[in-house]
Amino acid sequence: DPNKQLEQTMFVGQVSVLHVWASWCSTCKSEHPLWVDRAKDGSFVLYGLLFKDARYSAQAWLKQRGNPYRQIINDEFGRLGMDLGISGTPETFIIDAKGVIRYKLSGPIDQRVWTQELLPRLKALQQQEGGHAAI
Repeated sequence: DPNKQLEQTMFVGQVSVLHVWASWCSTCKSEHPLWVDRAKDGSFVLYGLLFKDARYSAQAWLKQRGNPYRQIINDEFGRLGMDLGISGTPETFIIDAKGVIRYKLSGPIDQRVWTQELLPRLKALQQQEGGHAAI
């Protein structure tokens, strides 16, 4: 639902990742295959925040490249991004099972960043939450 609002309750109950992206973002294009691949195993929930982009552009972009997101929140005018302190795309947030942002990464995700930065934090949060799905 493109009119869906970002609500903390969306994140309650599981460790989640909120990825800020846009179809006009060349860096987002290069990192997208990693997100598609990582989301396949279902070990964490991946939400997308479409930042300052048109919904129809994003839908075409995802149709061509694959959609790894459980849900996409549309922030066409960047208002939500301002509330989250987003400076641009891509940005990635790790959110614990209580809906609290625990980590923010500005910039692209590649295999090294995934392995050294994101994966250890996801695993640690999942262990704290009592063994939600293992990564």
